Amino acid sequence: MNKKKKPTNTSPYPDEVIDRLARAFYPAILACWNSEEGQRSLVGAEAPPSC
Repeated sequence: MNKKKKPTNTSPYPDEVIDRLARAFYPAILACWNSEEGQRSLVGAEAPPSC
C-alpha cells in the first residue's frame, strides 16, 4: 500500500528555496556556534551572539 506523505512544508515557499537558504546560512551559523562567543552564550543562556 502506498500512502501519500503529508507535506511538512506549510509555508508559501517551495522546498527548493528553503533548502537553498538553509545551505547558504548553515556555514555562518556553524561558525558562530563554534566561536568562543557562541560557546559562552550557549553555556550562559544569554542572548544570541552577534557573530
